[in-house]
Amino acid sequence: MITIEKAKELFLIDQQLKGNTEITISNYDRFIDYFIHFLGSDKMIDTLTLQDIKKYQIYLMDKDKNYNFETDLKKKISKTTIQTYMRAVRVFINWLYKEGYIAENIGEKYKLPKAPKKVVEILSEEEIAKIYKAINDNTEFGLRNKCMISLMLDSGLRRDEVITLNIENVHFTQNVIKVTGKGQKDRIVPMGLYTKKLLFKYVNGYRPMPDYPTNRLFLS
Repeated sequence: MITIEKAKELFLIDQQLKGNTEITISNYDRFIDYFIHFLGSDKMIDTLTLQDIKKYQIYLMDKDKNYNFETDLKKKISKTTIQTYMRAVRVFINWLYKEGYIAENIGEKYKLPKAPKKVVEILSEEEIAKIYKAINDNTEFGLRNKCMISLMLDSGLRRDEVITLNIENVHFTQNVIKVTGKGQKDRIVPMGLYTKKLLFKYVNGYRPMPDYPTNRLFLS
């Protein structure tokens, strides 16, 4: 049998082979590391129990947030954060069972803690207008920034999807954009006329010449 620390290393390698993004793998590494720190890095995988997982959840519920500055403020870790940490642990535990490192599927028996669902407040038309008005699109960086913001507001792209967007995936004639999102899954999103106008202006006059071959729409 192997230690839980060694099992985590093998798990992360498997996540790389599956094609998960660096951010996803980094989060797994960090969140599972918290769990290992609680149990002890020398704990053998075959001694892992459902009670270990439950005790770790209770530990997180009682733990104060860590601050990087001097303060008397004490605040518990949010239920949403605890759920995120425990979800990563459950994925890890399920992987251990699937790979045959543990005999019992204790991950299936463990139920994630409930977290409050927050309603995301959207910007009003007036607020969006203020954002656009604050950016000068007659400069290279101003137009670039306005394009990025418009892709998020108009087409619903995530930050990383904007950063990694390739020129050939912007289809001006069809008014759509091909986006590679989480898990390397592709989807087609509509492109509004205002966003189309901004992108066309940027590509055909403001996008700088790259110092190296790249298909990225935004160079920085």
